[in-house]
Amino acid sequence: MQVYRGLDIGTAKPTAAERAEMPHEILDVADPYGAGFSVADWLRLAEASVVDAHARGLLPILVGGTNLYLRAFFEGLDNAPQADAAFRATLAEESDEALRARLLVVDPARANEVHLHDRRRTIRALEIHHLTGQPMSSMATQWSEGAPRFQREGARLALLDWPVELINRRINARVKCMMADGFLEEVRTLLAHGALGQQAAEAVGYRELTSVLHRTMRLEDAFEAIKIRTRQYAKQQRVWLRRFESIEGAFKLDAAAHETAALADQVLARWPTLARRS
Repeated sequence: MQVYRGLDIGTAKPTAAERAEMPHEILDVADPYGAGFSVADWLRLAEASVVDAHARGLLPILVGGTNLYLRAFFEGLDNAPQADAAFRATLAEESDEALRARLLVVDPARANEVHLHDRRRTIRALEIHHLTGQPMSSMATQWSEGAPRFQREGARLALLDWPVELINRRINARVKCMMADGFLEEVRTLLAHGALGQQAAEAVGYRELTSVLHRTMRLEDAFEAIKIRTRQYAKQQRVWLRRFESIEGAFKLDAAAHETAALADQVLARWPTLARRS
């Protein structure tokens, strides 16, 4: 979601000072009011950024996040059908429960894999069935729930492991800080220029605060809903990380026990060739 211009506080986008200290790529490249930004769009820009970094003798570091995107970088993408804006528009006003009911009819296996309130993945599954006539769950593509196949020569994978209780406390503190930093005003400013596009509108926190500004949710309820939804997202990330553990050469680091600099030193110690390049 950091690809969208104006989605700053709620996505923990690096500040101008942080960007001046270390180059960051693929930020602010998408229109938040537009049709969306796909994993294929991201992969195209990521490939170009990696090639450019290598050409300049730099070490590119891909940071999660959105682990589906990292998996696409590891494996590449099959020829998935492109998004159908007209079809998505027909689903825009349907409730989460109505979308789930639709998916249970055309692809019950995928419906059982996707969280009830994960509108983006539910709509994507419905869209694939609409465009191909096949259930998404039957297609041998990047959507497989199996272990990733690491096909990037020279790439290395480090997994940061956080205890659940500690990461949940950090999430709660993070949401409190976002609100204090003006998250609600950021959303108000965005909406003053028009309704957010369907994908940007689903970003954690933006949907809830939009409801506050539309007076369909109380601020205190939105505050709690953002914390809950973020914790749910963290749980999904842990599932992905367990899959990534199966990749040869991948290793976990105890993030809670080390400062950031110490974690970086551990990564470099594993691969001296990276230390020489850094």
